[in-house]
Amino acid sequence: MGELEDLRKEVDKINAQIQELFVKRMEISEKIAKIKIEQGLPVYQKSREEQILQKIDEQEEKYGNYTKVLFKKMMELSRARQSEVRGFYGLLGKTLSHSYSTEIHAALGCEDYNLVEAEEDELENILRDSEYCGLNVTIPYKKTILDYCEEWSDEVKEIGSANTLVKKFSHQAEDGKLVYHWVAHNTDAAGFEELLRFGRMSMTNQKVLILGAGGAAAAVFYVARKQRALDAVMVSRHGSDNYQNLDRHYDADIIVNCTPVGMYPDITEQLIDLRPFQKCKGVIDLVYNPRRTRLLQQAESLGIPCIDGLYMLVAQAAHAEAIFFGKDYDSKQVRDIYKKISAEKKNLVLIGMPGAGKSKIASEIGRMSGREVIDLDLEIQKRYNKSPEQIIKADGEETFREIESTVLKDVCQMKGIVLATGGGTPLNAINKQLLKCDGYVCYISRDIRQLDLVGRPLANEDNIDYLFKERLPHYRAAMDASYVNESSISGIAQTIYSDFLQKA
Repeated sequence: MGELEDLRKEVDKINAQIQELFVKRMEISEKIAKIKIEQGLPVYQKSREEQILQKIDEQEEKYGNYTKVLFKKMMELSRARQSEVRGFYGLLGKTLSHSYSTEIHAALGCEDYNLVEAEEDELENILRDSEYCGLNVTIPYKKTILDYCEEWSDEVKEIGSANTLVKKFSHQAEDGKLVYHWVAHNTDAAGFEELLRFGRMSMTNQKVLILGAGGAAAAVFYVARKQRALDAVMVSRHGSDNYQNLDRHYDADIIVNCTPVGMYPDITEQLIDLRPFQKCKGVIDLVYNPRRTRLLQQAESLGIPCIDGLYMLVAQAAHAEAIFFGKDYDSKQVRDIYKKISAEKKNLVLIGMPGAGKSKIASEIGRMSGREVIDLDLEIQKRYNKSPEQIIKADGEETFREIESTVLKDVCQMKGIVLATGGGTPLNAINKQLLKCDGYVCYISRDIRQLDLVGRPLANEDNIDYLFKERLPHYRAAMDASYVNESSISGIAQTIYSDFLQKA
């Protein structure tokens, strides 16, 4: 019996060594997979595996057949792991046309990232049959998706929703097929905490009002408890705390919108009026498209610190990639990607009096930046085959303003453009909101005696003083910055664009 125990101890030592070497082999396989991705090589390379098995034949006689079985299994598992590292990844949701996720994950190093739009009855087939090794999950499936996952992370168990899924090797079936299952994770909570830090906000000892009851709201509620909020209330349309009895929560310190209200294309919508919330010291809207929802614009007008959801989107994606690929979370990379996408998606909007030079400045900014330039008056003329002057003379200013707002709504859904507006565009409250949604709005002023009034149907030398006084409050209400056009066009264009890159 003593000899048997001694031999078993020897076997245990060898098993430990084999395990250690196997782990090292798998780690190297992961590195090989990344190189194969970079070089566009397939996971399975038959000649390489045949070469390994041939060496076994040459070096091992007594146990050669057994050794080959062992190595074939190791290579099979290695291929499986390389496929996981290499495999396809994506965002699963119902409507994804607004998403920036492919750009964010590409910037994080995941090129094989796709948008996966699906109806609820398609989820099972996608998860069972697809080649996806990892998926992010968004509206409306963050809770529904749990029904298809065999494992839940600790955060998911507490939050009750998931936004990140990873395919995990389970076992080998009798027919030799490798069987996998899905593991549910939640990176929304970590992403939201990063957003709070970035926005210099805290929920500690604050009353937090959470608009919504879906997966994102559940993650925010989890963070509120984690940060020891004084109270955290989730408001839904039909819950005990709803929009009909919102007055009992007017003492909220922090308000977080976790609903899609205000998201493109319905950018004129707003769930609540912030004016009764006299104690409010912070507003967060998890919507990121547009960057400034109507809710955030109201917060700005009331002087309440506020922030949108773009930083959270990038941060949760980085946390997801850490789960997908075993990466370390890199806060500097997250900030760099956030700044890049923020600048790329932001529109540079020029407002001001007729003849102030908006079109010329916009054209010069477009030339130096490579951005598309849209002149709103020319866009109206292109669509209606009439100039603004012709429309106003034929149909009146009211009709023109309706046309202007219609075209502006379409134009403002574009990203990364330079937009030169008409002199009266900001007079309309809805137009102001549209310009600010994704726009960094620059007011271009000029001595009114130097304004070029040729072809301006509503502005002439007789009424220019009155027109300026009437419009100036509207320009000030809409603008993020102001510039005086008193130097060269190239000079003011360079100044505006440099400021834009710093502040966008």
